[in-house]
Amino acid sequence: MRVLPSKPSARLSAASEKQERLAFKCRSIDEVMWKYGIKYYRLDSGTTLALIPPLCGTGAYNASVRIAVINNKGDIRTPAVEMSIDAETPDLLINAWWDEKAGTLNSFMKARGLGDCGMGQTHVWDGAAFRLIRQIEMNECRGSTDYITTWRAQIASAIK
Repeated sequence: MRVLPSKPSARLSAASEKQERLAFKCRSIDEVMWKYGIKYYRLDSGTTLALIPPLCGTGAYNASVRIAVINNKGDIRTPAVEMSIDAETPDLLINAWWDEKAGTLNSFMKARGLGDCGMGQTHVWDGAAFRLIRQIEMNECRGSTDYITTWRAQIASAIK
């Protein structure tokens, strides 16, 4: 059973949040999407995950979200993401969400709107990086939403 951290999530300062927003020169729907704000999730006693709203590149059924981690002092950094879908920009995840109950960072990239092809990943936080525990793929768009598991890892916890 996952024990949820009891501390409230760390937050970016107003200045840091404004800097994050201005770092991307987006127009149209990307500006509208900012209204949903940054989502914060406590990962452990010293770290908070920030899902920064859809950035430039939002499409009809895929939205890029920048992930960052914040320590209790408010310092922000880009976390390592093992085997990210996009190796060039591993901190940009497609259609990302945090499952608080399972303690997993999930993403899913549709290759077309039907969702009958693409790739999905599930990562867990190990205290330093997000580690891939599951990946599903369907390379051919063929009308099936039964994806093939191409990566599976077992989660082991250290006893303290």
